[in-house]
Amino acid sequence: MLKFASAEHGYSDEAGVGAKELVQKLLKLPKKIKDMLFRIDAEVNNDERKIRLICVVGYSHTHLRVVTSVMDAPAGYVCKIEHQQELRIPTELQNFYKTSTKHTSNF
Repeated sequence: MLKFASAEHGYSDEAGVGAKELVQKLLKLPKKIKDMLFRIDAEVNNDERKIRLICVVGYSHTHLRVVTSVMDAPAGYVCKIEHQQELRIPTELQNFYKTSTKHTSNF
């Protein structure tokens, strides 16, 4: 059994989305989960049928925002990455329990 996980954590950026967050979310995290996907592919002897069934999940967390990224290889040889909708953690206690549970996932 193989277990992999990846997450990037950034600090609070008062100006909104900063350069550090973009680098982590759009460069570092995809490279990490692609490496994990290739490692899993090697463990299944690069069997294209099995590779098509594999999904690797990564998280990019910056202060009170979280984005989930999912990478797979639906054709067996080209990687596809999908960034899910950003989730925000409320800053006020009275809104914390009202956090929406309508978010649906594709996996």
